[in-house]
Amino acid sequence: MAREFAADILAQFGRTSLIGSKIFFTSDRSGQSTKEIWSMDYDGKNQAPMTSYKSLTIMPTVSPDGTKLAFYDVRARDPEHHGDVDRDEAPDSFL
Repeated sequence: MAREFAADILAQFGRTSLIGSKIFFTSDRSGQSTKEIWSMDYDGKNQAPMTSYKSLTIMPTVSPDGTKLAFYDVRARDPEHHGDVDRDEAPDSFL
């Protein structure tokens, strides 16, 4: 209830609430010596991997229209490799 109340206050000042938004981050929580892109709800719930390249996958950035997630993926020691995924797809479709 407090979150909805805070969202109402933000709306009165023309600000957008975080409710319903996703946070994308880099983590090594897969237990390997690699980093992958993960997503979670604004409140920290529903954490899920977005990539599983078994490499250093970093710097997630959402496209301006919010439909793509771009990132750097250092596979085969190629720091110029870039990747992207549709952020609305199920996370396991990227594994």
